[in-house]
Amino acid sequence: NTYKLAATYAMHIPEKETIEFNTGEGLVGQVAKNGKSLYLDKLPDGFLKAKSGLGDSNPNYLLFIPWKDKNNRTIAVAELASFKNFDSQDIKILEGLSKQIYALLNP
Repeated sequence: NTYKLAATYAMHIPEKETIEFNTGEGLVGQVAKNGKSLYLDKLPDGFLKAKSGLGDSNPNYLLFIPWKDKNNRTIAVAELASFKNFDSQDIKILEGLSKQIYALLNP
């Protein structure tokens, strides 16, 4: 399967650029393939930049959550960057929200 970047927030992507990941390719593709969340808490400087009207900065934490259909197949991967640590409760809540969002969009 191929996963295409659908939306971003605080990340600049040129309008005409399309970003795609195949199953197993890169971090998004690995999460899609394994169907399990992935949490990175030691990002190298410059790995990812978050931009706003006030400037830009490098998030320190990255969380990938697979979104699955009724048949437990990964249909999307949410990638969340943060300047503060995601604790186990945060991750549990975000994983639960991903299931609820799928259920709302696919009644």
